[in-house]
Amino acid sequence: MAAPDQRSLTCSCPRLNLLCRALVAVGAFTACCWGQPVVNAVLNGASYGGNIAPGTWVAIFGTQLAPSVATAPSVPLPTLLHGVSVSIGGIAAPLSYVSPTQVNAIVPFESPVPNQPPVVVTNGFGSSVARYIQIGGNSPGLFTWNAAGTGRVLAFDPNFNPISDVGNGPIIMYADGLGPTNPPASSAYGGASAEPLNRVVDDISVFVGDTQATILFAGLAPGFPGIYQLNVIPNGPISDRVYIQVNGWQSNITSLPILPGSNVANVTGTISSLYPPTSVPVNTSELLIAGTFGVDFDILPAARPFSVVAAGEGGNAMVNIDPIKGTWQAALSEPTLPARAGNFTPAFSGHLEVWDLATCASNGQCAPWPGGQIPATAMDPAAVQVMNLLPPQNNCGDGTILQGLPQCLSINGTYSTTGNLPADGHFSIGPSALSNLTNFGGFLQISEVGPPTRSTTFSLYVDGKLISTNDVTYGVIQPAR
Repeated sequence: MAAPDQRSLTCSCPRLNLLCRALVAVGAFTACCWGQPVVNAVLNGASYGGNIAPGTWVAIFGTQLAPSVATAPSVPLPTLLHGVSVSIGGIAAPLSYVSPTQVNAIVPFESPVPNQPPVVVTNGFGSSVARYIQIGGNSPGLFTWNAAGTGRVLAFDPNFNPISDVGNGPIIMYADGLGPTNPPASSAYGGASAEPLNRVVDDISVFVGDTQATILFAGLAPGFPGIYQLNVIPNGPISDRVYIQVNGWQSNITSLPILPGSNVANVTGTISSLYPPTSVPVNTSELLIAGTFGVDFDILPAARPFSVVAAGEGGNAMVNIDPIKGTWQAALSEPTLPARAGNFTPAFSGHLEVWDLATCASNGQCAPWPGGQIPATAMDPAAVQVMNLLPPQNNCGDGTILQGLPQCLSINGTYSTTGNLPADGHFSIGPSALSNLTNFGGFLQISEVGPPTRSTTFSLYVDGKLISTNDVTYGVIQPAR
């Protein structure tokens, strides 16, 4: 199937008014305390995380940023709006929205990477103190219906009707931070409306229901500066989770409902966290997220193939069960051996910068770990202990089998194994059965920007039905004040 007509994407289109509103700040703002601007935080405008790349929408939060609310009247976006301008690394940023407490801007595509440029907001009273951000090559974020980066993903069918649940038909979604395009894009104008369209250059994977979807189109949406359009076809979703991965970076976890199967009975199961900790704040931008699960159920007669999924932000455990063949196949995400030793050398980590959060100043400026290596003295002993519980990965996560290779070109790989189903149809994973499948994990990039206490969710699905969840809070070292 061809990609839906790209030219229909304009904010004047009534079918996409919700998308237009999702790209504007939520909440009521009033003119207050107009004066010299103060910048407190700069976040990804889709995911509301700290990951930022050239071409990414950012939400700049602070005080006294603008005299009142104003929005850009049209494309191309201006670099001066209501007397407010934003400089990112000395380059003027296109603006779509300003208010006393928030400014929405696009990081110019011309920004070099990796980089730690200053963000400065200027208004009629002066300029803010520079707030530094970390810019990498990619910063994938999915737009959601609540415009906060959580919950239901903003998704439409080819006729731009909102998607209520996942079927077999094409899905249109919107993201930011997917990196450079071919041909190169303008930060202020948005994507082209006719060929050649501005297609994503980097290797991108879209997961709908924890299975990799077929990508029909990935590129800038015509007329929407900084907004990428993803036209995909699901390939048998086995959970309600939707996310993007590109060059080692992962987007926010969003959701789309799926219809559960009818292949099992008497299901029980639990999932919990092995890491992160709740008492010791993490001190590095690479956070280990590891979980453990157990499950028990009966496979019904005439059952069709189905899956068990134990998932967290940092990875998942997937067990595909085929009652017809009488077999199962398991794939568990696990950190690669170099990453377990604190080695995040850019050569195999997708060019990630690994930041020492204990060095971050109040202006957002942080120091990277030299050479991408976290010293043993800085690693949390609890994380080391947990990694010793995880099975070693035996392929690189993309199916490449390790054959004496010292490392994969990633910080996370996969542990894969297979087996036969029991004759009585009763299947269990736990301490007394298939205990090698209970623990999974992976590293996730986090930012010093955000609250001191954060949360992550672990979820267990059997045959498309959510069986158990576990929310875990953890601390993050805060910048020096």
